[in-house]
Amino acid sequence: MSGPSTRLLREFQRISTSSLSDALDKLGISGVMNGVYPVCDGAKLAGAAFTVKGIVGNYAFEDFAIGQVIDSAKRGEAIVIDLGGHRVSSWGGLASASARLKGIAGVVVDGAVRDVDEIRAMKYPVFARHVAPISGKRRVKIVSVGEAVSCGGITVQPLDLVVGDGTGVAVVPRERVQELLEIARSIEEKEGKIRREIKRGASFSEVARKYSHI
Repeated sequence: MSGPSTRLLREFQRISTSSLSDALDKLGISGVMNGVYPVCDGAKLAGAAFTVKGIVGNYAFEDFAIGQVIDSAKRGEAIVIDLGGHRVSSWGGLASASARLKGIAGVVVDGAVRDVDEIRAMKYPVFARHVAPISGKRRVKIVSVGEAVSCGGITVQPLDLVVGDGTGVAVVPRERVQELLEIARSIEEKEGKIRREIKRGASFSEVARKYSHI
């Protein structure tokens, strides 16, 4: 199965994670990561998941293998690293520079990242549970690529759609992408109507009741 098309990725770039969360709720799907947030303001991510599992312990330098991960990921994909929430960094400024140059859409880490000043300067979309300077070299071992992982309490399958913004990260199952896009669009259209009525002086409770059936 292939990932979302370039057209769909562009469409999801315009959808907020809040709207996606509401759309996922409508379908009874758990898809919003817990405790994973952007490391820089204005971050926006939409990409097919390139999944990576790492474990923390005492390992050889070669086991870290983040360079190989970047080499293997494709343009437009989002690298999703399951590090079990550990406060050890598996991503930093040099990795971000390399991934950005290759056209990788962004990175999500259930663990720590470092060099956030560098990442912010290049405005690269990186999302993480922790920020910590501790290097993953000789501490992190990459044990799988391209298999299901858990990130922020959500199971992420390869090529699921990963969407991130200033509010957080949402995961759209790859087989429900078009359906969820349509629902999220309708939610944003309704909110646009509510916003316009509030600007004209209507109370929030009034317009909320008016549009509650939509």
